[in-house]
Amino acid sequence: MPAKLQLAKISLNGRNNEEISKIFNSICASKISGPISYIFFLDNNGRYVADAFFLAILAENMKFFENSSKKFDEISEKNSDENFENYDPEKFHYFLATFPEIFEKLQNHLKKIDFRKQIKIDRVESFFAYMVPDSIAKNSTFFGLNGGVYEVVNELFNSEKNLETDCAFDKQTFVFNDPRNLGKIILTNSLPKNLEKKLNFEHENMRIMAEIAEFYDFENSKIPLEYGKISKFISSEKGCYCGQEIIQKIRVLGQIRKTVKTIPNSELSSHEIIKILAKNEDFSMILTKI
Repeated sequence: MPAKLQLAKISLNGRNNEEISKIFNSICASKISGPISYIFFLDNNGRYVADAFFLAILAENMKFFENSSKKFDEISEKNSDENFENYDPEKFHYFLATFPEIFEKLQNHLKKIDFRKQIKIDRVESFFAYMVPDSIAKNSTFFGLNGGVYEVVNELFNSEKNLETDCAFDKQTFVFNDPRNLGKIILTNSLPKNLEKKLNFEHENMRIMAEIAEFYDFENSKIPLEYGKISKFISSEKGCYCGQEIIQKIRVLGQIRKTVKTIPNSELSSHEIIKILAKNEDFSMILTKI
C-alpha cells in the first residue's frame, strides 16, 4: 500500500479559521486533539466513508516550510501536546492528509453534510504527507519543528548531513507522531522515488504486524468497528456525528462479529477468512469472524 498521502488545506468561506477544529470535531466520528488526529467519517448507517489525518500547524511555524534553523529544545516546550489547547485556534493552519483516491470521496461527503456550504478543502500540490514506519525512524535526529515531540530521520534524506544546517530540503519538512503508533507522518515537498518504494514496503510490513487496517481496507462501506484495533478511533464519548446512533447501538448490543488478525501464511487454511487485507512473505492480515 502506498505510503504517500494527498495533503489538503482546510478553510471556511467567510469565517475565521478558529472554528475549523470545532466543526470537524462535530462532523467526524473521532475525537480531534493535539497537533495530529486520525479521524473517520461515516455515513448515516455507521459505515465507512473516508479516514484521514487532521493536522494543525501553528501559523508562526509555517515559516519552517521555507526556512528553519532553530534547535529542537528552543521550541519543543512551547509547542508540546500538553500546551496545544492553550493557544488561540485562529493561529493555526489546518490540513487533511489521505490517499489521493479517497480525497474526492471525502470532498463529496463534506459537501453533502455541510449544509451551510462553508467548508473548503483544496489540494496542496507542492507538498505531500508520507507515512514513515519506525523501522526507518529509529535512528533519528532531533531538530526544530512544529507542535510536539517530532523527529527527522537522517535515512529519509539518504545522506549523513547535519539536518540543522544543510540545504533547504530538510528544512521544508514537518514531522508528526502517527497516532496509530506506526511511526511518523512527514510533510515535505518530495522524496526520491527509490525511498518512496522503501517506505511503501516497510509501512506495509509494519501495519501487518501491528494489525492496523487503513484506507483501502475499508472498501464497500464497511463498519470500522469490525476492523480490530483501529476501532478505538471511533469515539464512544461523542454524540450527534453522522452514523453515531448506529455505532452506539452496535456497541451496546455487542454486535461486533468481525475483527482483524495477523497470522502466519502457513496457517491461512485453518482460519475462517472473510478477506485478506494485506500480505507479505511470511504473514497475512485478515478480516475474520470473532
